[in-house]
Amino acid sequence: MYSPFLPKVIPRVILPVILSVILSVILPVILSASDCLTTTLPIGEKDLLEPGKRWTTMQPLTDTLRTVILTAAGYSDSTGKVQSGLVTKILDRCPYTYGGSNGIELLIIFVGSKGDEKDENIYLVTMRDGAVIARTLIGQLQTSCNATFLRGCTLLNDGTIHVQQLEHTFDCDSDEFKGTNTLPAFLIGMRDDGTFEETLIETPPISDGE
Repeated sequence: MYSPFLPKVIPRVILPVILSVILSVILPVILSASDCLTTTLPIGEKDLLEPGKRWTTMQPLTDTLRTVILTAAGYSDSTGKVQSGLVTKILDRCPYTYGGSNGIELLIIFVGSKGDEKDENIYLVTMRDGAVIARTLIGQLQTSCNATFLRGCTLLNDGTIHVQQLEHTFDCDSDEFKGTNTLPAFLIGMRDDGTFEETLIETPPISDGE
């Protein structure tokens, strides 16, 4: 199974018993949604560092659609004004129909910053008739002088998304690398109404470094 991070950072652990129990209660995505995700996933550290090289066909996210999605993702204030200085792109989009959920669209959205410190985010969004049904964060890179947080994911054979997270820590004064902490992983599945099911995978945290 593909890991979005280096093997030394996150080992490729197979959890067949746990996964079989978890996946039995998660409704799978339909084929069209899986095809849409296949063109965008997996998402790893290098992809978040250089999104323009990985996703060369990104389209601008503009106008009303941009405002609606960014507001739903928490990028607006109490007055509804969207934050300035954001880079917004559509990585992919496709129709999502499952059971009685005709008319739902699946979008994969990139939201990044223009500052020196990285704040790159990739959202999975479902919409119908111009309104957001649900959104979930499937990729993230945040940097500061003392830490780098990473969230990456891969698509499993049944259409669920396996999300992994880690944090590199540094000494701000010396810029010395201190270690890597592996954070809890989780699974994302889709229901027929376009909402998401997030299930934590109970694994002990792994630490590498001092």
